[in-house]
Amino acid sequence: MANGSGGISQSNSGSMSGGMQALIGNNNYQVMKNDGSSSLNVPTQSEVANLLNQIERLIQDSDFSATEKNKAQTYLDTAKTEVKEKEPDKQLISKSLERVVKNLEEVDKTVEAGKRVFEKTVPLLKKIAIWLGTTAGNLLAMFQQ
Repeated sequence: MANGSGGISQSNSGSMSGGMQALIGNNNYQVMKNDGSSSLNVPTQSEVANLLNQIERLIQDSDFSATEKNKAQTYLDTAKTEVKEKEPDKQLISKSLERVVKNLEEVDKTVEAGKRVFEKTVPLLKKIAIWLGTTAGNLLAMFQQ
């Protein structure tokens, strides 16, 4: 391999969600810093529990039928129970919230009140998705549609 002037410069600040890149060759430079701060304002586990409670209140205070409320509540209860664990299963929480979103989208198509509830839950769910990290991929994709 020739000793050229080329190389790699890589910088990562904040969350270390990627892997380390091997430094092979000449003129490679890598800086990784985790100062605990994040521009995403990742909520704490207790804040996520509070956000789930807010979503629950929105659903329970809605004009949804009892069946629609119960269906959404079932999935929400799974997420609420898991978020209280010492080491919550974020994949399970994400899947449960995906089901809540699907339920709200179905109601949204048939009941005007469903649209208002769905619109109010989206910002809350996006905050939760930040906490879920990479496991929230499908959940976040649901808001892109």
